[in-house]
Amino acid sequence: MMMRRDSIFRSVRLLLLALFADTALPAGLMAETPPAADDLIRQGLALAYSTPVAGEDTRRGIALLEKSAATGSARAEVELGSLYLYGDVVPRDLRRARGYFETAAAAGDWSGLAQFGAMLMWREQDWQEGQRLLEQAAEQGMASAWVTLARGAMYGYLGGGSTSRAKYRAYADKAEAAGAPGMAVLEAERLQWGISVRADGTEAVKVLRRAADAGDADAARALIILLRDGNGLNIGKDRDAARAALSAYAPLLTEPDRWQLDISIQAAEARGTADYAALASAVATHHDWVTKDLGNQLARANPNALIYLLQTRLVTAGHAPGRPDGFAGHKTLAAMNDACPKVAAAALCRDSVLRPDVMAALLTLH
Repeated sequence: MMMRRDSIFRSVRLLLLALFADTALPAGLMAETPPAADDLIRQGLALAYSTPVAGEDTRRGIALLEKSAATGSARAEVELGSLYLYGDVVPRDLRRARGYFETAAAAGDWSGLAQFGAMLMWREQDWQEGQRLLEQAAEQGMASAWVTLARGAMYGYLGGGSTSRAKYRAYADKAEAAGAPGMAVLEAERLQWGISVRADGTEAVKVLRRAADAGDADAARALIILLRDGNGLNIGKDRDAARAALSAYAPLLTEPDRWQLDISIQAAEARGTADYAALASAVATHHDWVTKDLGNQLARANPNALIYLLQTRLVTAGHAPGRPDGFAGHKTLAAMNDACPKVAAAALCRDSVLRPDVMAALLTLH
């Protein structure tokens, strides 16, 4: 039975809030970072994010980032601001985050303030200030902020309803004029769900194909995923077409991206433990390419296949999930709960280890 259009719109808005509230934006126009500062930043980030709970390594990592920031590194300021903005390993402190971001912007890196503006918009804390900061970042040369504003306008985050959606075209035009990537993907979403236009899944696919043919890697990736999963409304699942698109647009994608998309299509087609076991063998050959993004893709493509992969990963990591079967039984859930604090924040683990983001993190266990 077809969902009502307003129900679809509400569902998509909730999904967007979950996906983008804590997602950093692309760097955009950034101040150059000296090589020595880069080394400090890499070391600092590795330590700061080495565990999901703040500890001595986290403090040492922050100290290295602060040392780099003291030398004038705008990138270090942005990384410090992001730590406090998202609160993944330290308590969230928005005032402190904004202070770091403003210092970075004064040095020429507006990516932090764009992150801050996006957070205000997506969480509906202060859309006017979020809009102002994103516009400011975009005007300073960070073209990706125009895309963020267009997305926010389209999904009702800039004043709500028709007020917000009326802003879409102006921001979309500015994004396209600036050559910002991502507009083809956004326009395809708009067509799929019929946001201020008549819903047309066929045209959405054509938009992505045209952009991919023109060399847009984001559009190629979105097209493959859309063909793999369909959208439950006006685009059906077509795994053969997804494979064909992966082959056609392979030159636009990195080798890990190609591998991950291929694995996700295999997962979507897998049925039963024999298929899951073959998938697990394929994943084991490139564990260095296993990321949270792959986990999220597998959660969408085939949750049972993801559970099977988690079961095999838990065994390797020294936990006891029971016999791998693709189902989250008592032993598997106990093992997932036991392993969760190693890869995810305690609050997420307490909420549910069956959250897609938590399962995606568990897939990266070592």
